Amino acid sequence: MAHEAYPGHHTERSRKEVGLLRRHRCWEESIVLIGTPENLVAEGLADLGLEVVMGPRPDTTVAEHLTGLGIAYDPDVVAIVRKAAEALGNVRANAAFRLWEDGADPDTVIDEVATTS
Repeated sequence: MAHEAYPGHHTERSRKEVGLLRRHRCWEESIVLIGTPENLVAEGLADLGLEVVMGPRPDTTVAEHLTGLGIAYDPDVVAIVRKAAEALGNVRANAAFRLWEDGADPDTVIDEVATTS
Protein backbone atom coordinates (compact mmCIF):
# COMPACT_ATOMS: atom_id res chain seq x y z
CA MET A 1 0.00 0.00 0.00
CA ALA A 2 2.84 2.39 0.77
CA HIS A 3 4.09 1.93 -2.80
CA GLU A 4 0.79 2.51 -4.64
CA ALA A 5 -1.11 4.69 -2.20
CA TYR A 6 0.35 6.82 0.57
CA PRO A 7 3.08 8.04 0.44
CA GLY A 8 4.10 6.42 -2.87
CA HIS A 9 2.42 7.12 -6.20
CA HIS A 10 -0.53 8.87 -4.53
CA THR A 11 1.69 11.55 -3.03
CA GLU A 12 3.80 11.93 -6.14
CA ARG A 13 0.79 12.35 -8.44
CA SER A 14 -1.01 14.67 -5.99
CA ARG A 15 2.02 16.95 -5.72
CA LYS A 16 2.48 16.99 -9.49
CA GLU A 17 -1.19 17.77 -10.02
CA VAL A 18 -1.08 20.77 -7.70
CA GLY A 19 2.35 22.09 -8.63
CA LEU A 20 2.77 21.25 -12.29
CA LEU A 21 -0.72 20.72 -13.69
CA ARG A 22 -2.85 23.30 -11.87
CA ARG A 23 -0.25 26.00 -11.16
CA HIS A 24 1.94 25.77 -14.23
CA ARG A 25 -0.50 24.21 -16.74
CA CYS A 26 1.89 21.39 -17.67
CA TRP A 27 -0.88 19.30 -19.24
CA GLU A 28 1.49 16.43 -19.97
CA GLU A 29 1.46 15.71 -16.23
CA SER A 30 -2.21 14.68 -16.48
CA ILE A 31 -1.17 11.29 -17.88
CA VAL A 32 1.23 8.59 -16.71
CA LEU A 33 3.42 6.98 -19.35
CA ILE A 34 4.87 3.58 -18.46
CA GLY A 35 8.35 2.75 -19.75
CA THR A 36 9.65 6.32 -19.78
CA PRO A 37 12.52 7.90 -17.84
CA GLU A 38 9.98 9.82 -15.74
CA ASN A 39 8.26 6.56 -14.86
CA LEU A 40 11.56 5.09 -13.67
CA VAL A 41 11.86 8.02 -11.24
CA ALA A 42 8.20 7.61 -10.19
CA GLU A 43 8.77 3.93 -9.40
CA GLY A 44 11.88 4.79 -7.40
CA LEU A 45 9.91 7.30 -5.33
CA ALA A 46 7.12 4.81 -4.71
CA ASP A 47 9.62 2.09 -3.77
CA LEU A 48 10.68 4.31 -0.87
CA GLY A 49 7.10 4.71 0.42
CA LEU A 50 7.18 2.08 3.16
CA GLU A 51 10.63 3.15 4.35
CA VAL A 52 9.50 6.78 4.56
CA VAL A 53 6.51 5.83 6.71
CA MET A 54 8.06 3.11 8.89
CA GLY A 55 11.84 3.27 8.62
CA PRO A 56 14.33 0.94 6.92
CA ARG A 57 13.20 -2.36 8.55
CA PRO A 58 9.41 -2.37 9.01
CA ASP A 59 8.94 -6.14 8.78
CA THR A 60 8.14 -6.86 12.43
CA THR A 61 5.54 -4.10 12.60
CA VAL A 62 3.99 -5.15 9.29
CA ALA A 63 3.88 -8.78 10.51
CA GLU A 64 2.03 -7.71 13.67
CA HIS A 65 -0.63 -5.88 11.66
CA LEU A 66 -1.09 -8.61 9.05
CA THR A 67 -1.13 -11.45 11.59
CA GLY A 68 -3.99 -9.66 13.34
CA LEU A 69 -5.89 -9.84 10.05
CA GLY A 70 -5.16 -13.55 9.64
CA ILE A 71 -2.56 -13.01 6.90
CA ALA A 72 0.62 -15.09 7.13
CA TYR A 73 3.75 -12.92 6.95
CA ASP A 74 7.24 -14.12 7.84
CA PRO A 75 9.63 -11.19 8.45
CA ASP A 76 12.68 -13.41 7.85
CA VAL A 77 11.44 -14.53 4.43
CA VAL A 78 10.48 -10.96 3.55
CA ALA A 79 14.01 -9.78 4.39
CA ILE A 80 15.47 -12.36 1.99
CA VAL A 81 13.01 -11.43 -0.76
CA ARG A 82 13.69 -7.70 -0.20
CA LYS A 83 17.43 -8.24 -0.66
CA ALA A 84 16.84 -10.09 -3.95
CA ALA A 85 14.35 -7.44 -5.11
CA GLU A 86 16.87 -4.67 -4.41
CA ALA A 87 19.43 -6.45 -6.57
CA LEU A 88 16.88 -6.87 -9.36
CA GLY A 89 15.89 -3.21 -8.98
CA ASN A 90 19.47 -2.31 -9.86
CA VAL A 91 19.17 -4.42 -13.00
CA ARG A 92 16.02 -2.48 -13.94
CA ALA A 93 17.77 0.85 -13.45
CA ASN A 94 20.81 -0.28 -15.43
CA ALA A 95 18.59 -1.49 -18.27
CA ALA A 96 16.82 1.88 -18.38
CA PHE A 97 20.16 3.66 -18.41
CA ARG A 98 21.41 1.48 -21.27
CA LEU A 99 18.26 2.20 -23.30
CA TRP A 100 17.88 5.92 -22.65
CA GLU A 101 21.42 7.16 -22.08
CA ASP A 102 23.52 4.74 -24.13
CA GLY A 103 20.93 4.34 -26.88
CA ALA A 104 21.42 0.58 -26.81
CA ASP A 105 19.27 -1.66 -28.97
CA PRO A 106 16.30 -3.00 -26.93
CA ASP A 107 17.04 -6.61 -27.93
CA THR A 108 20.64 -6.20 -26.71
CA VAL A 109 19.41 -4.82 -23.37
CA ILE A 110 16.93 -7.70 -23.00
CA ASP A 111 19.77 -10.17 -23.59
CA GLU A 112 21.94 -8.36 -21.01
CA VAL A 113 19.17 -8.47 -18.42
CA ALA A 114 18.53 -12.15 -19.09
CA THR A 115 22.21 -13.01 -18.52
CA THR A 116 22.43 -10.77 -15.42
CA SER A 117 19.33 -12.14 -13.67
